[in-house]
Amino acid sequence: MATYEILIADDHPLFRSALHQAVTLELGVDVRLVEVGSIAELETQLTDKTDWDLVLLDLNMPVMDGISALPLIRQRWPSIRILALTSRLSEQNAALALDAGADGYVLKNSTSEVLVTAIATLLTGKPFLDAHLNTDQVAALRAN
Repeated sequence: MATYEILIADDHPLFRSALHQAVTLELGVDVRLVEVGSIAELETQLTDKTDWDLVLLDLNMPVMDGISALPLIRQRWPSIRILALTSRLSEQNAALALDAGADGYVLKNSTSEVLVTAIATLLTGKPFLDAHLNTDQVAALRAN
């Protein structure tokens, strides 16, 4: 398996650390993780190194939220896969995130197995939507 480089963007240090540990535990030596606590830090990392494989992006960040940052990230770094992370169970929010440029949407109360499945799915180029969401409703909202 190839080594993947993943950015974790979340404003809560404890959650970033937990994500880091969960992903490392599941994917082991096949992943390099870097944590950032703001959209500004994320942009710096993306500018300094443009070939990241994946960004795990908290949608509820201070100063600039993840939904607002998604189109900017997608425009400047179109090949980077983006997994939106949120505590908000909302088909409308999922549709907004996907329309803004996210490749996947996972709830923060999901298990580490769901997170790892989402990461693996995105790294193969396929989209991922948390199973707690009504996919038909998300699709209908995106069509409007």
